[in-house]
Amino acid sequence: MTSDQAIYIVDHKIQMTQVLDYNHYSYRGVPCQIPCPVHKKGQEIKLSARLYTDNFIYCFTCGKQYTPSDIHAALRGLDKGEAAKELLTLFPITEEETKELIKGFYAPKRKTAPQALMDKARSYFIEYRHKVPLSKYKEWAIKLNALENVLATADTSDQVKKLHAFRAQMTKELGPYKQ
Repeated sequence: MTSDQAIYIVDHKIQMTQVLDYNHYSYRGVPCQIPCPVHKKGQEIKLSARLYTDNFIYCFTCGKQYTPSDIHAALRGLDKGEAAKELLTLFPITEEETKELIKGFYAPKRKTAPQALMDKARSYFIEYRHKVPLSKYKEWAIKLNALENVLATADTSDQVKKLHAFRAQMTKELGPYKQ
């Protein structure tokens, strides 16, 4: 198995909470705000990152998204491929699951309509966070979190309607702040 395949398998099968628990990194449930595990070698005090239910951490300080293999690599001082292979030995995956995941590794990458809309809404949120008033930013954060929960639980047509409405509202409200 190549390093890229190991990274793909880890990021799709091993939960971020397993990686954080193994590395003795504390958090208060999912989703939640946490100190970024990457900055200051995991010793940051400020709650500058968010642990999402989608199995990633987003750092608001550097604007990067981290997967389980990224976090393990940063906390252990390994490169990403070595970290992924170590995680596969710590949290073994059956041969059948591995074969299925490797098929996905070679399959064309397509996002569903709700996932693409959620990504677009999240990118708007991040791109304009310094340009909008704090009250508007907090309002969007609450709505974005609610929509993430909808994305995980609702049927597809409901997801798409709510995401379209939110994106349209954000676009309208951004008018005065775009330059």
